[in-house]
Amino acid sequence: MPGTMTRLNRVRVSTGALRLAHRESAEDGGLAGKHVALVGADTSAHVTGFAGFTGSLFGLLTERAAQVSRPLDAGANGVPDLVVAVLPGPGAAAAAAELADQHDVPLLVIAQGETRPLTDSPERAASFDGIVSARTTGARLAARLEARALARADRWAVTGTSVRDRLLREGVPADRIEALPYWASPTGDGPASLGRAEAERAAARRSLNLPEGFLVVCPVGADTSGLVAVVGAAHVLAARGSAVQVVLIGRGPRLRALSASAFNAANVTVIETDDAGHRAGLVAADLVLLSEAADRPDGANAGRLASGLAVGRPMIAALAPDGHLAVELSRAEAAVVTVPLDRPQQLAHAIDVLADAPQARAVMAAGARYYAQAYLAPATAAATLEAIAGRTRHPSPGTPRWGRGR
Repeated sequence: MPGTMTRLNRVRVSTGALRLAHRESAEDGGLAGKHVALVGADTSAHVTGFAGFTGSLFGLLTERAAQVSRPLDAGANGVPDLVVAVLPGPGAAAAAAELADQHDVPLLVIAQGETRPLTDSPERAASFDGIVSARTTGARLAARLEARALARADRWAVTGTSVRDRLLREGVPADRIEALPYWASPTGDGPASLGRAEAERAAARRSLNLPEGFLVVCPVGADTSGLVAVVGAAHVLAARGSAVQVVLIGRGPRLRALSASAFNAANVTVIETDDAGHRAGLVAADLVLLSEAADRPDGANAGRLASGLAVGRPMIAALAPDGHLAVELSRAEAAVVTVPLDRPQQLAHAIDVLADAPQARAVMAAGARYYAQAYLAPATAAATLEAIAGRTRHPSPGTPRWGRGR
């Protein structure tokens, strides 16, 4: 029996040594030669406007790492060097935390810029999405799962300041939170592409059976509070006899509720569609509109701004000028007209002016393409992501993972 125990202890020591060696080799920086496990589902229902985020992220990682796997898919296996979770997503971070603990490897959590709570009250965590009742066991479980991610994550990469601010309030140390820029593939590269852009717009309208006339497309996500001003502006335009059509596009329970009511407005169309249809809606637009309520900043508009600019569309932003998108709106000022929050009359006026100014819209479209080339390059995002991954390591012994010590 003593011999057996000795052999078992040797096995345990050897296993620990192998894990330590594996960890040290995984923490030498960068992604080259490493196996990354990506955990997360596409979350367009929450971040409408940056469709297929996880799939796009998979592509960026594949360019840099030796192997990228989706461990929750059937047949996936292997020991990763790094686990990457994508939020928001039902249980993604908790599942990633379990996987990272299982293999004793670092965990990087990528959180998209949006307004869904990370670990606010259990009620808000789930009821915000309209998925489960605020008082259900599922709502409380959702909050606990997100708290698990906060407690385990070695580093966070965020695509919006709203998530960064929320993490800081939850006690995550600032030095474990880094900014990851949005990315997209620009469409077209200057005046030569304008004819093709018109053909793409016509094809996109046919694919979605959109109405004729001047189209203002407004992406819709989990938070619909900013649509009050949009619908108000649509009513103003209709009263003026304007031919402008407003299209609300996205998916999820809140959009279905909007579609059921239809706002009693003949010039408002509500379309529920998948990721491909969402992009087609942006391509079909003459103008892309972003809106939020004064008391409910919508962090998901960061992704929508990137998506609209990536397809080369002029945009109107009924957003706070000094809010979380202040820097990006300043960079994109050649492509975006900003109007005050919650002012339907002023929003309708801006739409009317641009609808009658095709040359101004052409200049704005050129500004959108320039912005996409300058600030949304996938190569820039990939390099930033690799650098963040290289800095994602286990903390030193005795260092609390989370500022509140949970």
